[in-house]
Amino acid sequence: MVERLVFSDYGIEIYERNEKKYIRYDAGEIVVQIREIEITAEEAAKAQLGPEYAYEVIVKCEKVRRETGH
Repeated sequence: MVERLVFSDYGIEIYERNEKKYIRYDAGEIVVQIREIEITAEEAAKAQLGPEYAYEVIVKCEKVRRETGH
């Protein structure tokens, strides 16, 4: 499993692994809690545009995660 860092800035990292993209970010408030979520290529591109776009992608992914339990 080869992992390649695609982007790193404003508190997020985007990785590519097995031709899939993942966003990593600190979801903790008091204690660091690194969370990784699979995202689409479109979401990865959007998250790289700026912190507000990255936040939108994270919020959308978190909502889906809560709704599906994954």
